[in-house]
Amino acid sequence: MWTDYGTVYNIRGSKGLLVELNDGKTFVIGTQKEKDLRNILNELGELGE
Repeated sequence: MWTDYGTVYNIRGSKGLLVELNDGKTFVIGTQKEKDLRNILNELGELGE
């Protein structure tokens, strides 16, 4: 699926992680486990809020 955010890789759900590569390309990885994803990103120090 293509959106304003780039390509979306999703099976089900409405939440996702927007990834921007060094070359400016973007894509979204969908998740049904938003809290788990947030916890992992917080542990890695990568969540930009």
